[in-house]
Amino acid sequence: MRAASTCFADKGFHRTRTADICARVGMSPGNLFHYFPSKHAIITTILEREGTETAAHLTELGRAADPLAALFTLVDAAVALPSTPPTRS
Repeated sequence: MRAASTCFADKGFHRTRTADICARVGMSPGNLFHYFPSKHAIITTILEREGTETAAHLTELGRAADPLAALFTLVDAAVALPSTPPTRS
C-alpha cells in the first residue's frame, strides 16, 4: 500500500499506472492483480484503511482524561501532515 500511496502522491491518481506501482514495489503486474482487480480497488483500500485509522485515533482522543492535551495532540498530528501538495508531473 505504501508504494501505491507514494505513486499517487507523486503523480496523482490518474497519471499513476499500475506498472508504476509494480516497479516501485518490485512485483509483477500479475501478482498485483491477484490482490487488487484494478487501480480503483487499490485507492479504495487505501482510503478505507486510512479512514479506519483516523476514526480509531479520534475515538482515542475523545476518551482522553485531559481534553486540552487531546486537542494539542490532534493539532500536532495535523501540523505534521505535509503543508504543500505533492508536485505533479
